[in-house]
Amino acid sequence: MYRTHHCNELRKSHAGTTATLVGWVNTVRDHHGVIFMDIRDREGVTQCVFRTEENADATALSHSLRSEDVVQVIGRVDLRPEVEGKSTLNSAIDTGEIEMVVTGLTILNKADVLPFQLRRHERRVERPGQAPVRDRRPLDGRTGELRFDRAADGLDLG
Repeated sequence: MYRTHHCNELRKSHAGTTATLVGWVNTVRDHHGVIFMDIRDREGVTQCVFRTEENADATALSHSLRSEDVVQVIGRVDLRPEVEGKSTLNSAIDTGEIEMVVTGLTILNKADVLPFQLRRHERRVERPGQAPVRDRRPLDGRTGELRFDRAADGLDLG
């Protein structure tokens, strides 16, 4: 199956189930050999965790991921654990109570290096004595920013 859920669907009621997500790599972080990847689609973001003991091949492949690669991940939905007595819940995202422990990774498309960094929030340029104006550079390639809610909301027809 290509996907079982969108990236904003999984909640703590899904804990213990297996899910398949497809989306863009948002961020990748390495914390002492445990790889954390945020996967994003048009609906939201889910944190995925790669551990060697779960799938050594997927963990090794995760080291080659970079922002905007398109991936399919299969894994077990777990509640986010406490680490050294501290909660790892992330209230900034709807899926912040869970994480997906990856057991399978397929890279569907490798992204080229982008000519500029995609932004999640519109940047405004402050000019002394004037109201903030929208930053209009760079205009080439701005369609990539449609992957983020704020830019795409105006175009959603469905």
